[in-house]
Amino acid sequence: MFNALDEDLDIKSLRLLQVLLSECSVSRTADRLGRAQPSVSNKLKRLRAMFGDPLLVRSGQHMVRTEKGCSVLASVNKVLGGIDGMFDTVEMFEPATSSRTARIAGADCLATFLIPPFVRHLRETAPLMPIEFSTPANTQELLTGLECGDIDIAIGNWPEPPESLRCMPLMEAEFVCVMDAEHPYANCIQLELDEYLQLAHLSPTSPGESALSPVDGRLAQLGKRRRNSICVPGFGVIPSIIAGSDLVLTTARPLGEVMAGSSDLRAVAAPAEFGLMQLYMLWHEHAHNSTRNRWLRQTLLGETRRLTEAGTRRMPVLAPPIDNLNRRALP
Repeated sequence: MFNALDEDLDIKSLRLLQVLLSECSVSRTADRLGRAQPSVSNKLKRLRAMFGDPLLVRSGQHMVRTEKGCSVLASVNKVLGGIDGMFDTVEMFEPATSSRTARIAGADCLATFLIPPFVRHLRETAPLMPIEFSTPANTQELLTGLECGDIDIAIGNWPEPPESLRCMPLMEAEFVCVMDAEHPYANCIQLELDEYLQLAHLSPTSPGESALSPVDGRLAQLGKRRRNSICVPGFGVIPSIIAGSDLVLTTARPLGEVMAGSSDLRAVAAPAEFGLMQLYMLWHEHAHNSTRNRWLRQTLLGETRRLTEAGTRRMPVLAPPIDNLNRRALP
């Protein structure tokens, strides 16, 4: 039986193992850690022998984790998160004087309803704290950013949150279809699924990330697929594209109502089969015990609750108390 005490598996080795299993690439691991590729390759060979498993296997032009590799990564995240937490417990953090940048990642649609009050609150309580909002190009970029600390918190709405991250629900919202006021379905109360699938759709999610789209991901769960005629990189240009066209955007009701209220567009309820869109916070295990990250999470949660309680958005808050955090798929 493998015994870590009998092997050279120190913290440095665990850090390398964490990056290696996260990146699934010897070359990227070497680049991130500033080590030579042969050194990382040799370490991978030793780790494979230690665990009695390949950990990473070839799949076409890239490598993927084995089942054992996935299990090891979850365990390593837990161990290193606990080690990091020992130092975070003595972290001194004062919002009023902190000048460390807060980095939040998420779709730019959040700018219409969640980011403005969050920014106002931070300007009042943490006036020296710079804030950076970003929209990662893809899922791997987001996961890597959270892992290495380039991103503090991500806000997602995928059908299923990544199991490797901490997760807390923020709110849920109805799906609506935004279309031109002259669209044949503009005066409907709610679309039927068969009708919906025949429409020409506009999507802010690239085809390669469709499984993580709250819309395409939900359709996949239903065994259905829509026709995405246009794909755009962000939400800002969408109203002008939809106006005067047959295109339809499926999104959360808050954004749909903002679009319909500021232009000649209509927001029609999406098919009942979609259910509700979930919005949640994500953060990495290593930041879980950080006083600063916890304060950022509390602030986001607080602003979400205030939005709901004020009745500005028809979305019930789902988040549990801040001390009862939901930790997904981490032992």
